[in-house]
Amino acid sequence: MEIIAAIGWILALAACAGAASFWSQLQAAQAQLQAQAQQLQVQQRASQQAIEERDATLTRVRRQAEDDRRFAAESVIAALMPALDDFDRALETLSEGPLAQGVRLIHATLSQALGRHGLERYDAQGQPFDPALHEAIDTAAAPGVPPGVVLKEHGRGYRLNGRVIRPAKVVVSIEAPAPPAAEPPALDPTTTAIDAEPTIELLWEAPRTAGELTLDELVLAAQARNADDSSAHPWPPDE
Repeated sequence: MEIIAAIGWILALAACAGAASFWSQLQAAQAQLQAQAQQLQVQQRASQQAIEERDATLTRVRRQAEDDRRFAAESVIAALMPALDDFDRALETLSEGPLAQGVRLIHATLSQALGRHGLERYDAQGQPFDPALHEAIDTAAAPGVPPGVVLKEHGRGYRLNGRVIRPAKVVVSIEAPAPPAAEPPALDPTTTAIDAEPTIELLWEAPRTAGELTLDELVLAAQARNADDSSAHPWPPDE
């Protein structure tokens, strides 16, 4: 019986040792799986970032290619815009007739050809001043017009496919200066100094009641009284 009990204890101890080893192996496997999962997440984030950067690069390259295509003729069109200005000035000065009709026809044909490439002109007169669309070359005050409004164009503005390639040259309204202060009325040359500014002497020339003395008379009376008192009581007194 003792031998059987010992064998049972040995088997139990072996089972416990095997369970502990299995548990440690299981924990090691779980830690390895977690490390691999974290590494996989890092690789996925890196792959996603690389995909996003590739898409952004492709979008930028496509946009640049589209802009190059849309504005490929910008330099040629910019060189032709002075000719359009000359046509505008010629049509403003020419009187109606065969010459004016011919110039107008050439101007329209050239404008339509450039318009097919995306060139368009815009009006600035009467619009609020915008630095992105207008170039102010002068300022002026206009009655009834608030400040910051385009009063006149000296050069048309042009866009190419929605982008301004030449701003309009304009005159911008400013606030009208305040009127000068009114000057005080001039004195009548016939007015004398006495009429303009009364003096103290005039105040004593007002009508007086009977027996009332003037200031000069009062001063003379006081001096006379002092003289009488001095003669009645000489100074220094006699010893």
